[in-house]
Amino acid sequence: MTQTNSKKNESKQKVPRLGFDYDQYLRVEHMPHLWCPGCGHGMVMKSLIRAIHQTGWERDKIVIISGIGCAARIPTYLDFDTVHTTHGRALPFATGVRLANPDLHVIIATGDGDSLAIGGNHFIHACRRNIDMTLVLFNNGIYGMTGGQYSPSTPRHDRSATSPYGNVEPHFDIAGLATSSGAGFVARGDTYHLSQLDKMLYRALMYPGFSVTEVMEGCFTTHGRRNRNRYKSNLDMLMEQKNMAIELKDDETAHSIKDLPVDSDGPNGPKYLHGVLYEKENKGNYLTLYDEVTRKAQKGDALGRIASKGNLKHIELRFAGSGGQGLILSGIILADAAVEQGWNVAQSQSYGPEARGGSSKCDLVLSHKKIEFPKATKLDVLVALTQEACDKYGKMVKDGGILLVDASVDGTEHHQARLYRMPIISTAKKIKSPMSANVVALGCLHTILRPFAKQAMEKAVAKNVPGPTVEKNLEAFKAGRHLAKTATRKKSRKNGNGNGKNGKNGKKKS
Repeated sequence: MTQTNSKKNESKQKVPRLGFDYDQYLRVEHMPHLWCPGCGHGMVMKSLIRAIHQTGWERDKIVIISGIGCAARIPTYLDFDTVHTTHGRALPFATGVRLANPDLHVIIATGDGDSLAIGGNHFIHACRRNIDMTLVLFNNGIYGMTGGQYSPSTPRHDRSATSPYGNVEPHFDIAGLATSSGAGFVARGDTYHLSQLDKMLYRALMYPGFSVTEVMEGCFTTHGRRNRNRYKSNLDMLMEQKNMAIELKDDETAHSIKDLPVDSDGPNGPKYLHGVLYEKENKGNYLTLYDEVTRKAQKGDALGRIASKGNLKHIELRFAGSGGQGLILSGIILADAAVEQGWNVAQSQSYGPEARGGSSKCDLVLSHKKIEFPKATKLDVLVALTQEACDKYGKMVKDGGILLVDASVDGTEHHQARLYRMPIISTAKKIKSPMSANVVALGCLHTILRPFAKQAMEKAVAKNVPGPTVEKNLEAFKAGRHLAKTATRKKSRKNGNGNGKNGKNGKKKS
């Protein structure tokens, strides 16, 4: 066995490489590939390799991301940092990677079904944002991997597993959809005109915005065999690309798809425009604009000023109770104030279908560093205004964390937390503003969490509550601050009188 392998390796080394050496970019241990004979995916992958090579980019700065489907084998074969994601979700994963590390070059390999059916909304919004990423869309007009169902790009009248008597739906104009949705660079190539495809992909990679390159190709196994009236072999599918392509020269690059001939359904399938269909000057980079907004919100070095005031560097907090108590608004107000002071903030919310009375919660993650996960998982602070919320989430509070509850709530079983039990709801009623109990709770929380400046909190309250209620809500915030300063604190595990660690009258116990 050893001798045989040795001979195979020796034989392989003796075979001269003609032209381009693809092995430097491949995970050769996964070769030969699993694509069917006649599939165009391998040709597109080789064209992509040649385009990447021409950029001169460092391999460690390149990330290839795919969804599910035949095109999703690309990350298996290419020797870069790669991510194989869920069906239709390659683009949001890619967006996250690009935002997390703007120095990376992100390339998405996806099929027509993956990106236009299951991932259709993601496709539209990726175009709209125009983030600097490159999408290579493998269009074989069918769901090739999952059984040959028709896809959004299957030509009308073609047979598939789910249209055995012919497809009645028109195919998507992918380039038109990309352009109208905001993509800055849109091209269409195919696997017959490979030298032109190399140039398109290189231009797409170098474009400083969201670029879409649709690549027409054949899938004889699941598409061609069901349409024997048109295709006798996979070669017929390839030659169709030669006959159906309306080739554009470089000086014919359009500034609008509408300026060019329209795709039409002919007896042998749709003709299509071939070349760079649209390219606009990218005047605004999404990542740069995002950073500008962040700096504006944080006001320069506010983060440094706040970081020096206390030891709290990362806080995971949850407001919980029932619908109608304004807990989500509480989270938004606190998030606004935290951003004002230079914190990084992630805010999310969950609520039942009921407008009133159903469960409701709002999570905040506040950090002086980049937030890697937006959900609160181990709570530093829980504000619970109902018994149900306290029972459900109290166990998630860390040892030594803060549990702030209304006086109607019993939180004594959660011994690991520092319990603050205060008449939040009745205080709101006392100032004749029962709907502002959520802001009373914010006032209490402000007194407990020292890093939050009073002026920033008051500004956030005034900004986010309805105009006519600003005065009452500011009064509720003040009442909550006063309440937290004067109300007694529930006993901890070591002190048993229920009025704070220093006893009923505030004197230190002997």
